[in-house]
Amino acid sequence: MSSGQISFETLLVGVFAMLLLFFGRKLFVVFLGGLGFLFGYTVARDLFTGMDHNTQLIISLLIGLFGVVLAIQVQKIAIAICGFLAGGMLAYYACEPFLTSPVIWVVVVVTGLAGTMAMALVFQSALVVATAAAGGMLIAFRVPLPALGQIAVAVALTILGMTIQFKMLKPRSKS
Repeated sequence: MSSGQISFETLLVGVFAMLLLFFGRKLFVVFLGGLGFLFGYTVARDLFTGMDHNTQLIISLLIGLFGVVLAIQVQKIAIAICGFLAGGMLAYYACEPFLTSPVIWVVVVVTGLAGTMAMALVFQSALVVATAAAGGMLIAFRVPLPALGQIAVAVALTILGMTIQFKMLKPRSKS
């Protein structure tokens, strides 16, 4: 390949990174599948060095597909459980010195339910930050700059991606 040509891998990662950076929240399943693919590709490339490149790509695609299916099946349940446990544990440790059983367990359950609702509310925002950061890093760390320059580009791209994605979250006013 001549120095002016871009490899298929670089093009694929670049397109995926741009999608993550600007549309990651809307493309959550694609985000997980893409991360699964990139993880699978890294694992296949590093652990299966004797395999040909096409076999490594197939393994990567299968891992990415598995990630998509898994994400669809468990996403909402995992978010709810995480919120409930976080809220419940917070209440338990905060109230333990002051309340006794069974009152403390009522507080834990109520706070756990509140935690579930809170997690549902912040999940979208956290997803914006995570996808923008992932997209920004994928792009920045392929730019031939010193490490500090790459970090600066990653931060700038992350902020740009977050700004664009958060603007897409806001409901449009009817005029």
